[in-house]
Amino acid sequence: MFYKRKLWTENLSPGHFFVWNESIASRGSDEICSCLNKYLEEHDIQGDTLIAISDNCSGQNKNCNLITFWMYVIAKGCFLTIEHHFPLSGHSMLPCDRNVRQHVQHVYTPQDWAEILKKCDRNKPFCVHEMHSDDFLQFSDIKKLFCQRNVTEEGYKVVLRNVVHVCTQVDTTRPP
Repeated sequence: MFYKRKLWTENLSPGHFFVWNESIASRGSDEICSCLNKYLEEHDIQGDTLIAISDNCSGQNKNCNLITFWMYVIAKGCFLTIEHHFPLSGHSMLPCDRNVRQHVQHVYTPQDWAEILKKCDRNKPFCVHEMHSDDFLQFSDIKKLFCQRNVTEEGYKVVLRNVVHVCTQVDTTRPP
């Protein structure tokens, strides 16, 4: 019975699909940060402001690991400001939530999913990146490098589940 169990294949999208299966990595915030890091580095993306939008999944997107990852990206000098928006529940139907069904008889391997994703939009094909174990980094360790606050500068308790917008930026009051 154990061998008949379905093998989960994970995907981070839109436009660029980062796929891996559960034998390679989990599906937590470290994996999401690893995919974002890989994308930013491969495409040498830099600028003044980066705006990110994601769902409210606390295990993957809406957590301290991702916020400290954005701080890491700013510390590397890639951006001056990073804004991350979390749409309210029920209002998060993003373009990546589109149904990408195809008529497929059988899917036997995770690589089959990658091929399906590559072919699902003939007008504007998606880029599919098959992640390997050495692509995943432990970004949760970044938290140790940055000061973490459980309260705002005004003394209010920070409750991430209530946050709809996070803005991380270069501190211009400190000398370089």
